[in-house]
Amino acid sequence: MSNKYLFDTNIFIQSHNLNYHPSFCTSFWDWIIAGYNADKFYSIDKVSKEIIRPPESTDELSKMLRDSVIPKEFFVQSITDANIAQSYGKLIGWAYSSNHFLPKAKDEFAKADSADAQLIATAMTYNYVIVTEERSDPNCKKRILIPDAAAQFGVQCITLPTLLRRHAENNFQLV
Repeated sequence: MSNKYLFDTNIFIQSHNLNYHPSFCTSFWDWIIAGYNADKFYSIDKVSKEIIRPPESTDELSKMLRDSVIPKEFFVQSITDANIAQSYGKLIGWAYSSNHFLPKAKDEFAKADSADAQLIATAMTYNYVIVTEERSDPNCKKRILIPDAAAQFGVQCITLPTLLRRHAENNFQLV
C-alpha cells in the first residue's frame, strides 16, 4: 500500500531549528519536495498559516515558505473542503462529548486558527498518515494531543525519524 503523509507544524519548525537547517542540510528540504512531487508528502493550509509570519518578519522558516521554497500546492486546502468539514464536525463532536478533557483543552482544539483538528480531519477524510513529533499521552487532560485524537478515528501517526526510515536512503534520496 502506498501511503500519503501529512506533516504537522512541528515537523517544519523542529527540522528547521534543530537538525536540518537549510544552511547545512538542503538535501532534507529537497527530499520533502521530492516526496511532494512523488504524490507522497503534503501538509495543510492551516499548517502554513501557523508558520508564515507577516512579510516584515525576518523569521527564516517563514521566509522560506513565503518564497515558495516548498511549493504552495504542498499545503492542501482543508478549510474549504466540504468532506473535511464533515470529518471535522465528527472530531469536534467527539472532543466536546468527552468527559476526559478540560473545557479549555476542548476550546483550544476547536479554535479556528489551530491546525491540529483540521490536520486530523484531513487525514480522516483522505486516508493520510500524520507525521508529527507529538507523543501520545492518554492521561493528558489539559490538551488534546494529535496522536490521541487521531487514534479515536483510526488515523495513524508517525514521527519524522519513522518517515525517514521508510522513505529516505543515501543522503535523503526518496524511496
